[in-house]
Amino acid sequence: MGDIGATATFLFILTVGSIDAITGFVFGTFVFAFSLVITRLFNAQITKTTKKIVELLAGHRTVRGFIMDHLQAKIDQEQLEWGFW
Repeated sequence: MGDIGATATFLFILTVGSIDAITGFVFGTFVFAFSLVITRLFNAQITKTTKKIVELLAGHRTVRGFIMDHLQAKIDQEQLEWGFW
């Protein structure tokens, strides 16, 4: 949902040039509802794809470990940058 909203907002500001608070609120509400509908429409496909990825990684411990370590390092880095730790 976040990627859909960010892309739509970027494209809107790119075409219009600027955005004020009222337009941002109205557009943000519309984009939120739109992205919620889109993600709900593709929920089965997203779940199915995620399940296949998990099943694929279940047999490859080194690849799974590398991905999880990389993700954990990114999370730790962002938490340090934002002051969560």
